[in-house]
Amino acid sequence: MKNLVLSELKRVFFRKKFLALIFVSIMYLVLSAGLMLVCRVGFYDPNITMEVNRLNFSVHLLRDFHFYFLIVLFPIIFVECFCGEIASGKFRMFITRPYSKTKIILSKVIVGAIVSGIILLGSLIIFTALGYIKLPYVETTRFFNIDKEFTAIGSFIYSLKFYALEWFILMGLMSIVATLSVLIRNSVVVFLGTIASIVFTLYISEKFLYFLESNKAIFDTLAGDGSFIIYNGLVVIVGMVITVILFNKRDYLY
Repeated sequence: MKNLVLSELKRVFFRKKFLALIFVSIMYLVLSAGLMLVCRVGFYDPNITMEVNRLNFSVHLLRDFHFYFLIVLFPIIFVECFCGEIASGKFRMFITRPYSKTKIILSKVIVGAIVSGIILLGSLIIFTALGYIKLPYVETTRFFNIDKEFTAIGSFIYSLKFYALEWFILMGLMSIVATLSVLIRNSVVVFLGTIASIVFTLYISEKFLYFLESNKAIFDTLAGDGSFIIYNGLVVIVGMVITVILFNKRDYLY
């Protein structure tokens, strides 16, 4: 399993598409951070806002990045991870090696979790540093739905939890991509199907609105009033179980 994970990590990080995505992400960061630094307004919803300062900057900037993460960056990364070799035919070489199909698909799940975790942790560090460099000094800050002041250490711990929950939402996205990847061999169709699936969840229940409005759901959860964790947990578990079952049944040699 270790060799499978390390091999998959190398393929992800050295793909030209991944390097191109990093470049695009940097450009998007410059634009989004610039607008946030000028406006200095963070949103809970269209009617409830808060002044942005150096301590809560990273949390509010993530709101602008979530949509980019959801429909551009991570769908492409996950699709390439789960569907890239299958669509191109290269997967036939991997499937002939002495590894079970279950280990192969689980290695891709682990790599997807690791890569998304690295990107989010890096984003947290960069966003926090930008806030400290570009915004005036403040001793405390506030977050939505919590009636207390947060110090620098407290706000960073809150931000770390916030980004961890964002990562959890991305695991739900990954489970959708994984399921579609074992059903469909075309990467473009899987990508479009992922976006369509996210939109379709809105018609199933408002409980899945967190996919498109992550910040509001995460603010509620960290304030002790949120249930999206249960629903997203179901998406992750059900999606991964279906993926493993279908992946073991498919024949990828032809």
